[in-house]
Amino acid sequence: MRIAQKGLLLVAVPLLFELAFVGALVYLLRQAEDQTIKLMQARNVIVRTDALARKMQNAALAMAGYAVTNDRNTLTTCQAILDQLPSDFAKVEEAARGNQQEIDVLKQVANQIEHYGSLLKEIRVAIETRDHLDVSEELFKQVRESSVEVNNMVQSISKADKALEKDLLIQQVRTRNTVVSILAAGVMANIFIAVWLAYFYSRNFVDRLRILKTNSELFGKRQDFLPAVGGNDEISEVDHTFREMAETVKQLEQRKREFVSMISHDLRSPLMSIEMTLALFNEGLLGQVNSNGQKRLTAARNNIGRLMNLIRELIDVEAMETGNLNLELTSSCIDDIFQYSFQSIQSLAENKNIAIEFKESNLYVNADADRIVQVVTNLCSNAIKFSPDGSKITLLAKDEGEWARISVQDQGRGIPEALQANIFDRFKQVEKADRTEKQGSGLGLAICKSIVEAHGGTIGLISKENEGTEFWFTLPSSEPAF
Repeated sequence: MRIAQKGLLLVAVPLLFELAFVGALVYLLRQAEDQTIKLMQARNVIVRTDALARKMQNAALAMAGYAVTNDRNTLTTCQAILDQLPSDFAKVEEAARGNQQEIDVLKQVANQIEHYGSLLKEIRVAIETRDHLDVSEELFKQVRESSVEVNNMVQSISKADKALEKDLLIQQVRTRNTVVSILAAGVMANIFIAVWLAYFYSRNFVDRLRILKTNSELFGKRQDFLPAVGGNDEISEVDHTFREMAETVKQLEQRKREFVSMISHDLRSPLMSIEMTLALFNEGLLGQVNSNGQKRLTAARNNIGRLMNLIRELIDVEAMETGNLNLELTSSCIDDIFQYSFQSIQSLAENKNIAIEFKESNLYVNADADRIVQVVTNLCSNAIKFSPDGSKITLLAKDEGEWARISVQDQGRGIPEALQANIFDRFKQVEKADRTEKQGSGLGLAICKSIVEAHGGTIGLISKENEGTEFWFTLPSSEPAF
């Protein structure tokens, strides 16, 4: 799944849950609305049936008043009530629509209302003729009985509606509580799902990116990679590309090692043979050579020496890059290291009339003495190359507790501040002309840095233009070995 698809899923899952949650709320709200409508309907039925029963009683009272007073107004009132009863009953039926039980009772009420109206009309006729008073009394009796029966029916409807109203109120409370519970649970669940999805995806991304980061570090250390990241998204593609690149780099490094090996074996041997031959010519063992030839032989020997030094430096750089720089750590005296280094560069210093000074420090370091001699010799050689004739180079050793600080100070031209940060990089020169004029490869300081760091120390410099340079490095201190 692509990263964009995972992001869409991260948004879609909480959204779908929210839609389902909203749907449940809408359903519950509709239920509550239906319950409210039923409750209003039940209350409306109760009100209208009570009003209908009262009107029937008022009609009977008006007819009784007409029988006693023979007042036409009471008769008119009675007749108006009787005329209005059908429309009032129709409103009751409309209010009870949907409740089959109430409709069945209302049918009986309708029959009673019709019978009730017929009795009142008969009573009116009996009253107006004055011939059937006994009949009128009997009719009033039937009217009362019919009114009582209608009241009973109305009371049954009212009682049923009140019970329904009570149930609906209870259901509304339950529905409200359910809505609140679902709302709270939905919010909590949605928060949990969103947080869990965010954590899951972020953890997945972070873990896989951490694998990429770790592999990049392992690549720098030339160690085996962690297992490939899973999936088929952009991160897995980056991992796949990185592994292909690493494999390509390994193949190139293998070819470079083969090339360096070829230089060390196939070039160094013939160069040594040529150097020996030139030495024999120079010493006159293979015949006399005139002065001009002698100069050319000397120049050729110098060039052969430069090539041999370059080959040794390339081999050292390769060994350091591949981690094959073997150190034989022993308790070594710094004074001895200075002495051996001085012997290696003495002739070079004498050619420029440069004095090399150092004092005995009686300090010992835990180091590979030959490699440290190589470092001091390189630093001194650089100092001689960039120092004016007749100047001085000072070698110092200082005790700094667990570390010994060794420095090479010259009185040369100094190094510009802008170039100091990268001076220990391979093939770096202070000036472009230094490669030819000073006959430098640009590998010496890089080799010094690798050797010092392989011992666990650090290397640096302090320099000002036209005031000289101090190269320094530290090594772990040691007690003398007896």
